[in-house]
Amino acid sequence: MKISERQKIINAVKKYGVGKAYSIKELYNVSSPENVRKTIQELHKSDKICKIMDGVYYTKGWDEILDIPIIPSAENIARTIANSRGQHICREKCYASNVLGFTDQIMGNNIFLTDGTSRILKTGKNTKITFKHTNKAYLFKFCSEVMQLLELANGEFDAKRASDREILKHILKGIEKKTFEADIKNSHSNQKEEIKNIYYEIHGA
Repeated sequence: MKISERQKIINAVKKYGVGKAYSIKELYNVSSPENVRKTIQELHKSDKICKIMDGVYYTKGWDEILDIPIIPSAENIARTIANSRGQHICREKCYASNVLGFTDQIMGNNIFLTDGTSRILKTGKNTKITFKHTNKAYLFKFCSEVMQLLELANGEFDAKRASDREILKHILKGIEKKTFEADIKNSHSNQKEEIKNIYYEIHGA
């Protein structure tokens, strides 16, 4: 039996699962933009999906154990928005430093650097996502997310300090040589030579 265009769109939406943000542009390969918009509006009106902003939605869900709604993460929302606009984003210094283990400083608002325009998006009563424009285009050219985070965290660690060197050894251990060499060339860090020394100390020249 032939599946209707409406059902094709609904099936595609279901594949995202609950609590995952998606752009309606991602559904244009399933059916025409007009059909997609019409079906999405129908699903939204029937309270089956939630609208984050124009063109970005997620399917509602409920965590039975925690007894709370399942909602998209700030990272998921930010990347969905950026991808829908053909823009790049990455985290900022404090987040990178915390994730890599150089600091236990508590991260505040969800801040993302972008090559797009600066803006603040409210995604809930007390939640907001901040996009900050940066001219540092090289930040979006890293092959490895770890190397990108390391670049962002520059200034928050000292590659010559024993404790930070141990963290760097752990971080760099899992990066393939080809990827590392491409990314270290792209790096603007004033510690890139020391980082190179640590990498080759682990992996060999």
